Amino acid sequence: MPRLRFTISCFFLLLVFSDLAAQNLSGVVNRYYKVIGINAATHVVKVDNASYLASKQRGLLIQMKGADINQTSPTNNVNWGNITSINNAGKFELVTVCGLNADSVIFEREIKNTYDVNGYVQLVIFPDLVTSATVVDSVFAAPWDSTAGKGGVVFINVDDTVYLNDDIV
Repeated sequence: MPRLRFTISCFFLLLVFSDLAAQNLSGVVNRYYKVIGINAATHVVKVDNASYLASKQRGLLIQMKGADINQTSPTNNVNWGNITSINNAGKFELVTVCGLNADSVIFEREIKNTYDVNGYVQLVIFPDLVTSATVVDSVFAAPWDSTAGKGGVVFINVDDTVYLNDDIV
């Protein structure tokens, strides 16, 4: 009987550690929070709704809009629609949540970039996978919602290997 217990225990441990070694991904893997205020000096952003945020979660702080474009009349103007200044559009950095205070998110480190919340800044919480991940069905972003000011980004962090059995779109 002890040998059977040992065999069952080993089998159980193999199952547990195989789950830790790889994670299957599909659908929307990120959570999105619209940033409505930033205090870079105190490492704090204020979000629209802090539900489901917790200490030690990793995220991407990113500004989605804000570039200036040439909007002069398109008639005979070859520069119409060209970017004249990128401003803060596209700026991003990785952050780690240190704590929460109501709708304020405190990061472990200082915010490096300058952001303009009028340019649709969002906090994208991502799965931080320490070993490998397998995309078993399409992984995609929540649709961009310009009214809510969030979505449209897929971000994962894998230290080792990503197996693509389907698309990341």
